[in-house]
Amino acid sequence: VVCGTLNNFPYCIISGAAQDLARHFHRPNDSTAITTVMNISAICATIISSSCMIRHQYHFRVVLVLLLTFCAYAGIALSALMASGSGFWISACCASFGGLAQVFGETTNLGFLKNFPPELIGAWGAGTGIAGIVGPLLYLALRARLASSCIFLCM
Repeated sequence: VVCGTLNNFPYCIISGAAQDLARHFHRPNDSTAITTVMNISAICATIISSSCMIRHQYHFRVVLVLLLTFCAYAGIALSALMASGSGFWISACCASFGGLAQVFGETTNLGFLKNFPPELIGAWGAGTGIAGIVGPLLYLALRARLASSCIFLCM
């Protein structure tokens, strides 16, 4: 459960923050651009994962997921400090790292779990569902007291 939640957390939090980020950059009609960029990167990650990533060991893939997640959070945090409209597109590009991390993490962990009892796959799925609920709620709770840049730096 925990692994599935942690893997999907960045994707869900960034999706939950998309409208807020668009408003921050005075582009309220472009909030779907962030989620669209993440979805496109997730599709690309699926292709890359099935063709290239399977050649690498699990350790390398886990480190890559952690690096991509860090880049997504840090990039969005830093772009949220920018006052210009270009910060919106920088945050969208950094959100794509979250999409990549989510798919690479899922394919890596599910590939690893194939050697264990099938109940663990169910627990993974439950964790991903929990992330879809808890991630945006956590963002909303933190947003009541902190700016978006602080939230993503803390992540």
